[in-house]
Amino acid sequence: RLGQVVVLWRGKPDNWMGHVGLYAGQDQHNVYLLGGNQDNMVCIKGYPRERVLGIRELRRIKHT
Repeated sequence: RLGQVVVLWRGKPDNWMGHVGLYAGQDQHNVYLLGGNQDNMVCIKGYPRERVLGIRELRRIKHT
């Protein structure tokens, strides 16, 4: 769903480095993420779907 947090591997799948972005869409080959440091700017960029490590849902926290 739009806005979910998507975690990607970077370099190699078992590398400690990664990338995180907000889900903005997908096609047959790519997942499109809104990120704050993609090509040194805020933008939506496509990444190969096979690089996805995980997807997380953001939850609203109630303040008391």
